[in-house]
Amino acid sequence: MYNTTLMHRVVHNPSMDDIAFSEYLRDSRLVFKVIGSIDDYSIGQFQARLLDAAKRSTGLLILDLSFVPFMCSEGFGIMINTQKSLLDSGRSMALVGCQKSVKSALELTRIDMLLPCYPSIYEIPQA
Repeated sequence: MYNTTLMHRVVHNPSMDDIAFSEYLRDSRLVFKVIGSIDDYSIGQFQARLLDAAKRSTGLLILDLSFVPFMCSEGFGIMINTQKSLLDSGRSMALVGCQKSVKSALELTRIDMLLPCYPSIYEIPQA
């Protein structure tokens, strides 16, 4: 558990230069930032890191997708399952910064009804 209001933790796997992760607290909310495409090569890392962040989140988990130009269908499934798990324990997840391709897929599949996507972290309503 983090005990500062703003702390960054960057995790980067040098053997997979196409994806990186960053975490920090903002207003007591854990922000999990993904940098790179979520595809067949990176999906395992994405799932493991997101589940780890979800376990440590105490309220709203913010998934920052500002630097994710592509997400495969399995990535959407992982986000849905994570949201369901969080909701079962009285917590939730919100998305921020979805790029056009990701946002279009969220809207087309109606996943945006389960996972709200805000333009920026500053536009998420306070609890």
